[in-house]
Parts: sequence; C-alpha cells; structure tokens
Amino acid sequence: MAAVAAAVVIAALSVRGPGTGQPTSLASPGLDPAPGCQGKACDGKDPDHMFCGLPGRVDSLGPQHRTGTGASVEFRYSKECAAAWGRIWHSKVGDAIEVSAPGDRPRRVVIRDTADTGVYRFTPMVGGPDRTNLRLCFIPAGGTGRECFDS
Repeated sequence: MAAVAAAVVIAALSVRGPGTGQPTSLASPGLDPAPGCQGKACDGKDPDHMFCGLPGRVDSLGPQHRTGTGASVEFRYSKECAAAWGRIWHSKVGDAIEVSAPGDRPRRVVIRDTADTGVYRFTPMVGGPDRTNLRLCFIPAGGTGRECFDS
C-alpha cells in the first residue's frame, strides 16, 4: 500500500499546467480502499484485511470493559462493512475473547505469545446490521472465570 501511495503522490506532483511548471491541481484522490466485504459476507474474516477497521470506518459499540485480570475488551463495529468484532489489549498469553451474535458461531482470538500482549488483537468478524444482540466474552488463560458483556 505504501508503494501505491507513493505512486499517487509522484503522479500528482508530475501533472503540471501548460507552460507554467506549476501543478494543475493539488487535490488528491481518496486513498482508502473500498471495504472488502459487507454484512454476512464478512463472517469469519479479518477486519484489517477487509479494510473494515480503517480510521473513520469503525466505532466502539458501548464502553470499554476492564476484566478481573486487567485485560481490556470492547466491541467494534463498522457501518460501511455492517460487521462487528471484538478487541482485546493489556492481555496475557493464553487469554482469549469471543464475539457472537444469535444464530452464529462465536469468533475467537487467542493471545498466543508475548508479542500479542503489547498490541490490540481482534476477533474475526460477525456480519450483519444488528448491533444490539452481540455478546463479547473474555476467557482468561486457564479457562476459568469467563466474563461476558452484551452490546
């Protein structure tokens, strides 16, 4: 994507008005790619790879939740993709979260190594426009003490 952005900038700077040596326009085209899925087509897909998690395309659904172990979790939702997913941070190796909607199987992400503990990690998406009946569950390492939150 960086190469594409660089090519667009170079092309924009090389367009010059006749005889002036000045650019004809400084307007830049939108660089955000189109969403890669929408609604049920997003089920099980990665929000980043489908461009649903880009700034301006995603919002938190409700408040962030702090778990008993200190991890933080929240619902994320993209109107453009009509899909939701869960996000976790400040986690420990072995922690997991699941996001689910009625009638759909839960989508899970597990914190596998210490590199995962220092970044946001996301579940695969649950597609659909209904944001009111979602459930996000935190499963701490060891599997005991599940904590669930509803949208």
